Amino acid sequence: MGHLLDCLNELDRKSELESLREKILATDPDNTRALYRLMHLYQDRMNDKRDPSWFAPALELADKLVRLQPTAYYYIERGLLLSDMYRLEDAIDDYKKAAQEEPDNLYAYNNAGVNCQHLDRFEEAEEYFKKSIALLGEEDESVLPWKNLAMLYLIQKRYEEAWDCVAENEKRFPDRASLYMDRAEILEKSGQFGEAIREYERFLEKKDSKSRRAKVNIANVYAMMGDTRTAQKCFKKLLKEFPGDRWIENQWIDFMLEEQVDLRTAYSIL
Repeated sequence: MGHLLDCLNELDRKSELESLREKILATDPDNTRALYRLMHLYQDRMNDKRDPSWFAPALELADKLVRLQPTAYYYIERGLLLSDMYRLEDAIDDYKKAAQEEPDNLYAYNNAGVNCQHLDRFEEAEEYFKKSIALLGEEDESVLPWKNLAMLYLIQKRYEEAWDCVAENEKRFPDRASLYMDRAEILEKSGQFGEAIREYERFLEKKDSKSRRAKVNIANVYAMMGDTRTAQKCFKKLLKEFPGDRWIENQWIDFMLEEQVDLRTAYSIL
């Protein structure tokens, strides 16, 4: 079943995927494994192709999974799907139900905190993140609770507290590449541009020399510093290194618009 779904997805055969869904629901409607696999496939297509038409069939399957097995796991999965369509309050309700079913599930609280943050309910978000952190055990591999709390503090310009959160993750995972990026982002937002660039460069040197995000961030930091020439050089180098990358091209266009450059000039580089 999984291989067939993957093949149909790769070939972009939407009608056959729909037919397969109908067949599964008709012949084996309680097969949670098949329902879950198909729901995720629809969710991925919805996100990758930015096609909201996949949301309704994905939600139908998520609802059925919750009815069949009302566990924390499936409540969280449906919450993530709802969040992808920015139905944040509905998703929070699912995360709360997950916490009721499994009070020590740190992801239920963490995800609720993320959605509260998106809704600008910062105090509530902080409470959820702290609940999630309190549930972290020595064996837990997730950096998310401390990282998300750090990003919440960063939004509120509580830079020292954000830095302390990253330090907590560093104690747990001293070799995690994401910590370089987290530190750089705090330095960038707090106006310590030179240190931010150095932290991004350390990330590229020690962890991921191909990271387009770190390189775009460096270019943007130079722009914030008023060093337009260096920022332009960084972007032009990126456009050559990642030809046809739509995200980088959009970052380049945004930069040129910010610098009030004629769009014809910006597009001529692409």
